[in-house]
Amino acid sequence: MVRDNEPPPSHVTDHALALGIAVAHYLFFRHIDGREADGPHRVIPQSYVTTISNILANIFGYSLKGGLAMAFVQYLWYLLRRQTMKVATIELLFTIRANPFVLFRPAALQATPLLFALAIILWALQVVVSLPPGAITVTTVQKISYSSIVVPTFNASFVRPHSTLVISRRRY
Repeated sequence: MVRDNEPPPSHVTDHALALGIAVAHYLFFRHIDGREADGPHRVIPQSYVTTISNILANIFGYSLKGGLAMAFVQYLWYLLRRQTMKVATIELLFTIRANPFVLFRPAALQATPLLFALAIILWALQVVVSLPPGAITVTTVQKISYSSIVVPTFNASFVRPHSTLVISRRRY
């Protein structure tokens, strides 16, 4: 059972998951940093890098949004138990997470600045989470490498004995 002054276990789990995903995202890009994006020595194809980055960023965003949404609801119910508010203000506070245009109404900010800040963070997370895949930069670098290879060539001095007779008879 969770008491009033303790966060629920799922709230802690959401933030721990977000932290773990952020560390995994960092380690993944740290691992591929400076390596070839194309060619025989590439780590993974570039399309996979973008997909992995999108997946990690979305999981990070969902876990943070889940934790913040839980905190928002808990604090909203805490305020509703402790202070009186107009019905219109209560309705504004309940719809602030679903409608970003409510953020432009001064009544929401005046009623509870902390809930207003949480709502702004929740809406800003949607924009911020979409940035990591766009932040990937692949730069072209000229690479010089040396290796021995066998190149087939034509040896004009090697002629079969039969072909020499044919060539000499055809001379004019």
